[in-house]
Amino acid sequence: MEDSPDDPEHLDARRIARLAAVRRAAYRSRSYCLIGAVGCGVGAAELIYQALGHETAAASFLELIGAVSLLWLGRIFLRWSAAYLLEAKQTEQAPADCPPDFSTLGDGSQIAANLQRMMDEEQDSESGDW
Repeated sequence: MEDSPDDPEHLDARRIARLAAVRRAAYRSRSYCLIGAVGCGVGAAELIYQALGHETAAASFLELIGAVSLLWLGRIFLRWSAAYLLEAKQTEQAPADCPPDFSTLGDGSQIAANLQRMMDEEQDSESGDW
């Protein structure tokens, strides 16, 4: 026995599968952001360590600027990971502010009329005397 597209259980299964895919994508994106934040932290620590070993102030200053930039980027990654976590934990989507407007949509009958008109024009052009 096949499920019909109008079957509520079929629609629920499709909806559940879509929600599960969205949730997996959010967790995956969160993981990427956390890995990026850790990488930025490690890179900043390495630059600070190298800046302490240099004898020239210019090289140390540039490395410290790079470390601050990496820490700033790591903070952005952490904010993004928090946003992805909230998205993954969300159980239901927020309802729409207003109902959809279907007034501009047709009922499909114009397609049949257009096809009939095209066939009539084709028959007229074939039967015409040139």
